[in-house]
Amino acid sequence: SQALVRLTADSGRLRLGNRVLVPVSERRFVAINGTSLDFESLPGPESRAAAILTTPDGDVVRLEPVPEFRPTPSQLAVYAGTYRSDEAEATYVVEVDGPDLVIKDRYGRARRLAPAYPDAFDGRGGVYIFRRDAAGAVIALSLSQGRVWDMRFRRVREGVPSLVGN
Repeated sequence: SQALVRLTADSGRLRLGNRVLVPVSERRFVAINGTSLDFESLPGPESRAAAILTTPDGDVVRLEPVPEFRPTPSQLAVYAGTYRSDEAEATYVVEVDGPDLVIKDRYGRARRLAPAYPDAFDGRGGVYIFRRDAAGAVIALSLSQGRVWDMRFRRVREGVPSLVGN
């Protein structure tokens, strides 16, 4: 399963989401609540390192660094289309709205998706990952949100970039 975790450095501090992590060694950082982050190697100025996140209740998760992703509207157009899940009995329409990718539910409610890494977007509380076939064509959409992990929506129609709302 996949989830987004944002690790940032600002003003000499390392942050995991909104938690400040304090260095206790060259590779280990700890938050006040007991969360720890152990880098597998030393990150360099031009590289990122994988890390092991351990929560206060003992859950252990490996975090993989991902490349930055700032797609242009024409790059976003490959994701536009209609996606259907028979299991969820739901259909989503994905459209390009100016510089943004937007996903609409069956009631027409739109949610802007923020690029996270190639083929993955953050939708405020959910991660949307576009799946490709061996030839590189987008064929499905995967949603992970709360207790739902990797709910698949098959692409039933390609879309044309369009404007949503005004």
